[in-house]
Amino acid sequence: MPAGHPDRSEHHHGDDLPPGHHASHNHREAPGAPDIEAFSAQSLRSIDADSHRIYGIPPLLLMENAARELATCAVELLEDMAGIDIEDHPPIAIYCGTGNNGADGLAAARHLHNAGAAVMVIKAHGEMATDEGKTHLATVRAMGLPVIDAAADGKLGPSTAQGGSAGENSVLVVDALLGTGLTSAPRPAMAALINRINQHRRSGAIVLAADIPSGMIADTGETPGPCVKADATITFAGLKLGFLGLAAQPYVGNIAIGDIGAPRELLAKYAEHVGRPPHFESLLDDAEPLDDHGVHPGSS
Repeated sequence: MPAGHPDRSEHHHGDDLPPGHHASHNHREAPGAPDIEAFSAQSLRSIDADSHRIYGIPPLLLMENAARELATCAVELLEDMAGIDIEDHPPIAIYCGTGNNGADGLAAARHLHNAGAAVMVIKAHGEMATDEGKTHLATVRAMGLPVIDAAADGKLGPSTAQGGSAGENSVLVVDALLGTGLTSAPRPAMAALINRINQHRRSGAIVLAADIPSGMIADTGETPGPCVKADATITFAGLKLGFLGLAAQPYVGNIAIGDIGAPRELLAKYAEHVGRPPHFESLLDDAEPLDDHGVHPGSS
């Protein structure tokens, strides 16, 4: 077990979410509680597209906002769950896919490095699928952060940066492998990386999912194959419809909503209003603004 990480048996589910990020399940609501706003995978794609088409917000900016929220949540989880200050250079492994979710993780790697963490990126096999992802990967490499490229079968070689198996000493692991576009079981290479993340957690690392636990279907919460079991999920723009079901609860952990700066008019247009399940707690309000450094312990 990595140093500084407490036994999970000492924590109650929902107690470890950072200040300002509210747990969103495992709490019985009083009758008559208001409906929940949630989003389908298609509606989230529409929000991204309309943010650019109607409001002129480039995808790179939305991605940057998501990355800052992800980094903030990572910093606060380390403090609240493990009592570790980011300035003490804790080892953090960020697993990145080749899509937009992976690009969020790459951008967050920069923020976490700047805040003081010893960051290692473990990247899925293949080229980044978008120009934004290629930009963030090039930046991470230019900064000299260690990037380990998985083989086509998902296997990793030894890490010369930390010694031994890649990221094995990490106290926090960020899951940024797969996003809301998943519609079937992960392919074997990606499944191997998902299994590695779950092994980190069994070894005592804190696991934070970016937007959605990799392996989960966003609209249903179903897991047709291996799925990351997260201690917390910071989900961007709003809840995914699948998070509301019981099937998702073993995987999402505590849920926080990260503000990516999409116009609230679009969120109102595309949100679906669904009845509040009895196992869901009231959700957090708008995220508080970040400071000049992009990450700041104590609030988000």
